[in-house]
Amino acid sequence: MIRSIRLGSVLLGILYLNSCSQEGSTDIPVLRVPVTVEEVGLGDISSFISLTGTITPIEEMDIVSDVSGVIHFEPVGGGRIKGGDPVGVDQVVAKIENEEYVLNIGLEGKALALEHAKRDLEDKKKLDILGGATQREVENAERTLLSAETAYKTALINLEKLNIKSPLSGTFTEVESFVEGQKINAGAIIGNVMRYDIVKCNVNITADDFANVWKGQEVIVTNISRNEEIYIGEVTNVSPTIDPVTRTFKLEIVIDNPEYHLKSGSFVKVDIVVEKRQNIIKIPKRVITTNSGRDVVFVVENQVARMKPVVIGLQDSDYAEIIQGLNVGDLLISRGHEALKNNTKVRISR
Repeated sequence: MIRSIRLGSVLLGILYLNSCSQEGSTDIPVLRVPVTVEEVGLGDISSFISLTGTITPIEEMDIVSDVSGVIHFEPVGGGRIKGGDPVGVDQVVAKIENEEYVLNIGLEGKALALEHAKRDLEDKKKLDILGGATQREVENAERTLLSAETAYKTALINLEKLNIKSPLSGTFTEVESFVEGQKINAGAIIGNVMRYDIVKCNVNITADDFANVWKGQEVIVTNISRNEEIYIGEVTNVSPTIDPVTRTFKLEIVIDNPEYHLKSGSFVKVDIVVEKRQNIIKIPKRVITTNSGRDVVFVVENQVARMKPVVIGLQDSDYAEIIQGLNVGDLLISRGHEALKNNTKVRISR
C-alpha cells in the first residue's frame, strides 16, 4: 500500500514538472556566455623583415681652412656661426687674414702681366697684317697671354682660399671652438656640416633573408625616440659580399627627413616590406586558437558560437590573412573566445 502511494506521488510529480515545462518554458533562464564581436572585412597586409639600426646623415663633410692665419668669423643671424645653424653650399663661414700669403700670390703683378700680354698680342697681330711681325712672333705672344691668364686665374683661386666655405648645404656642427682673431694652422677643421633632409641607415641581414631584399624595396622606419613616428624609406644598396665575422650582408636604406626629426645617432626600427597584399580578408591574430592541430576561430550564428577552421596566409605582427574559412560580414568573436567550445550559447555584449 505504501509502495503504491509513493509511486503515485512520483508520477504526479513528473506530470507536474512536465506541465510546468510545457506551459512556462519561456520563463526558464538560459545561461549564455558574453562575447564581443566584430564584422569580418577586407584590408591590406604586408610581411616584413624586422631589424634595428642607427640614423646617419646622407652626407657629412668637414669645413677646413686651407690657409694659416688669423680667423674672423662671418656673422650669421646676428652672431658668429654655431652648432645647429643651417648653411648653404659655398657659404662663407669665416675668413683668414694673412698679409704674407696675399703678397706671395702677387695678384696685382699678375693682373698687370695679363694686360701687357693682351696689348702685346694685339700689337703683334696688327704688325703681322702690315708685314712687320712674323707668324712665330704672333704665336709666341699668344702663348705668353695664355700663361698670363693661367697665372692670374691661379692667383684668384689661391686668394679665394682665404674664405672658409661650407662644402655642402646642411646643418653646421661645431667641432673646434676657435676664438675670434685666433691664429690657426693650414688644415685646421673649423667645423662639420651634415645634410639632414635625407638620412640613411645601415643594417645587417642574415644569409636566410638575403634572397628577400632588393634595391628599391620599400622600408617602413619607426623613430623609437620620438613617439614612434613613421617614415617611408627605400633600399638603395645591397652588399653582394658577406661579412666573414658576423656572417651577414650590409644593407643601406635612405629615408626622407623633411622635418629633420631623425637625428644622427637616432635608434630606429626598420621593417623591410617583403610582400604586400591588398583587399584580402584579415583578422587579428589574437583571435586565432588551435584545436586538434588546426587553426580555428569562433563566429556567432543564431546566438551560438560556431568553431570555424581557417587557412592562414600572409601575417604581420598583429594581423593574419585568411585564405579560407571566413566570409566578409561574418560576426567574428574578438573577445571572450578563450573558453568557448563549438555550439556554446553566447550573448553579444556591447
